[in-house]
This record gives sequence, C-alpha cells and structure tokens, in this order.
Amino acid sequence: MILNSYIAKGNTKETFKVWHLVHGKKYDYNTLEGISKYITFKKNLKDITEHNSQDHTYKRGLNHLSDKTFDEVRQYYNIVELDQDEIKQHIKSQFTLDDYKDDDDNFNSQVNGNLQRSPIDWRLKLPAVRNQGRCGSCWAFATMGAVEGRWVLKSRQLMQDYLSTQQLLDCNTTSNGCNGGWSSRAMEYLRTSNAMWEKDYSYKGVQGKCNYNSGKVAGVRVTSYTWSGTADNVYNSLRDGPLAISMRVTGNFNSYKSGVWGDSCSGGTNHVMTLVGYGYDSTCNCNYWLIR
Repeated sequence: MILNSYIAKGNTKETFKVWHLVHGKKYDYNTLEGISKYITFKKNLKDITEHNSQDHTYKRGLNHLSDKTFDEVRQYYNIVELDQDEIKQHIKSQFTLDDYKDDDDNFNSQVNGNLQRSPIDWRLKLPAVRNQGRCGSCWAFATMGAVEGRWVLKSRQLMQDYLSTQQLLDCNTTSNGCNGGWSSRAMEYLRTSNAMWEKDYSYKGVQGKCNYNSGKVAGVRVTSYTWSGTADNVYNSLRDGPLAISMRVTGNFNSYKSGVWGDSCSGGTNHVMTLVGYGYDSTCNCNYWLIR
C-alpha cells in the first residue's frame, strides 16, 4: 500500500527509499552505488508504469530485482543460453511427414499453442516452490518437480519431503551443474539411479562431489520419458502430470506481477521450469500455460 501510494504520487525517490527498506537491501542509497542502483530502479519503474498503462494481458510490478538490469539479473542467477542442438536433435527425430495426419490441418495452431482444451492444474499435488538461488540449476529443479508430481499422482500420496536437486547437480555428469543443463539428460540419469530425499542430500547451490547413497534412496526412478514438440502433445502429456519445459526468459519477465505473460520466443531458450497446468483467461480471451 505504501509503495502504491508513492507510485501514484510520482515520487520516485521516496518509492525507492521505501522499496529499499521493504526488500532489506544492504547498500546505502546515499552512496555512488546507491545512486547507480536508483538510476536503474527509476528506469525499471518507468518501464513498469508505461507497460501497465497499455493494453497488455499481464501486469508488471516492483520486486526484489527492481534495482538490476536484465544483464545483471542474468549474471546474478547465472541464466545461460541452452544448447539448441539438443532440442533440434530430438524434434528432428520425432516428427516425419508420414506421421502427419491429413485430417489434422490445425497443426500450425497447435505449435503456436492456440488450443481449446479443458483446464488442468496440478499445483496442489506438488510440495512448496523452492528457490534455486544464484546457481543455474533450473534444469534440476524442473526435472525433480515433474518427477515429484508424477510420483504423487501415481502413489496417491502427498510427498513428505522434496527429491534431491543437489543429487542431480553433483551426480549427473552429462549436464553442466550451475552452468545450465537439460531435463532430458537429468531424466536419463534418473533411469539408472534412484532419486534421494532432500533431507539426506540437501541443496547447497554449488556443484560438488557426487555423494549418492543407495541406502537412502526414495525409491523413485524414471522408467521412460518423451519429448513433446507441439502444443497439442504437451497438453496431452500434461493431463498425466507435470512436465519439465524450456522457455526463454526476457527482461520484462523480471517484473511480472499478474496476468498472462508472453513475449517473443526468438533467440532460443535460457530457462527450464515445471509446467503444472493449462487454462483460459476471460480478461484477455486467451489460453495460457501455468508454470512454476
């Protein structure tokens, strides 16, 4: 309420001071560093205000990242460009002309995600959202999130603990630890090694030596996985439980507040998340994917 009041009055400096206090920033704003942060904050606030004054399907707002440029956010959270050859290889091997059904001429709309389907929401089947910190381990969290959801749905029990993302970080040698990775490689690792519990292999946020202990496994193993290259295939797979998906994070994602977010997908992907639902929003008359 305080921040909204200051924003409404156009008092940017006072907004910055209150924001600085609310988010517990350690630097002194009465310094060169503080002024530099304020300049970035002011630009971000201007962009947020302009965006929210226009007709978009989502709103932007202030958060703990509002004093950083997108380049600084990418560096801080180690957001790296994922190897596009990985996904191209799987998609190329998955689809052929002979597989295409001639009575299914809405293929392009499926690729673009313009589907009319029943809503799906698996959020209540998953444990609470975790924070990966400054390690680029999104691929590990997305993978374990998908596996956790599938385990809950299959066992019909809520999980009492997380599955260990640190295990994937340390032991899946085909990925790059805190420098990014692919869920497909993590899934391949889990086909041969059972997942351990978080309490027995806790998250450190840095890659270390593999400490896999077969005596403390959760009894969870991936038997198979598939790539879903079109929106239709993604939806059909999502009906069976959460999925690990890759997407492209852009600068305006940092200030996302509410609504249906969207941006250009050009340039490949740089983030992996867990897909947990699908729905329709009447305010924008559009469908959306629900991710965490």
